[in-house]
Amino acid sequence: MTPDPLDPSGVPAPARRGDLHQAPPATHVSSGGAGAGMLLPPARPAGDLFEGAAWTMVSGLADTVALSTAVLAACRLAGDATPSTTAIGLLIVLVVVCVLRMGARGMYGARPARMPLSDQLVLVFSSVGGAALLALAGAAIAGAARVDVLTVAWGWLTAVLALTLGRSLLWLARRHARRRGRSGKRTIIVGAGEIGTQLAERLTDAPELGLIPIGFVDGNPPPADRLASLPPLLGAPDRLDQIVVGAGAEHVIFAFTREPDSVVLPLLRRCQRLGIEVSVVPRLFENVNDRQWVEHVGGLPLVELRQIDPHGWQR
Repeated sequence: MTPDPLDPSGVPAPARRGDLHQAPPATHVSSGGAGAGMLLPPARPAGDLFEGAAWTMVSGLADTVALSTAVLAACRLAGDATPSTTAIGLLIVLVVVCVLRMGARGMYGARPARMPLSDQLVLVFSSVGGAALLALAGAAIAGAARVDVLTVAWGWLTAVLALTLGRSLLWLARRHARRRGRSGKRTIIVGAGEIGTQLAERLTDAPELGLIPIGFVDGNPPPADRLASLPPLLGAPDRLDQIVVGAGAEHVIFAFTREPDSVVLPLLRRCQRLGIEVSVVPRLFENVNDRQWVEHVGGLPLVELRQIDPHGWQR
């Protein structure tokens, strides 16, 4: 297979996208370095509806359909075949505020990509609840009729049910597509040490997470036999931006490397300038859980590592 041609700047062209029903072409890293000529996994299909801008459109459309259905059901359940102007206005407030709250919490971006369904539904409940309370407050201020208030109350319930069903179906569809190899983001891991290789193995074993490891970047890699069954070594960190573009990567994970922070930080910023998603394995990760707090002291983030008491009741 002929390597992808170089553009005038000398940077390899991004991986081509394949058709949903055909195996897309594999990608070569064709510039110099340890990964030169390395055959990488096929690019993600162009019809992937569960990542990037397509996910924003699909999730937004699904929520719009769910909320529209909820509004119609609320009017029917309230016995208001021809809702008043006040009721319509209150329902519009409920829908708009709900969508804005969900958008502000990242539900139409990358945040739900690896979020458990239970956590997504918590955000749905709180978003609908806040919107409904605002609509009910508006009803009280406007002196709305009892049937209008009842319509909003039914709207609260039907919106929760409709969004729960819609988001659950989206989550299942996304999980299925990732397991079938039809969705996911090509991921490069910076650092091929013990943590980096362990991370690659776990991502490979869990394709439903949506991160497909395609290779490592490391200036001091371990012996080749340790990477025999893992994605290839693509090169050194000083070539990270060329490697990312050449491999068509969409996500970069910074695991532990032997490089000092003064070297790693510029690499991270270069990835962000390229529009690449970046994740970092934190130091002291053994003691990190989902209950830590982040505080800021003079502009410096301070993470409080909270111990979990299995017999306690407080988070």
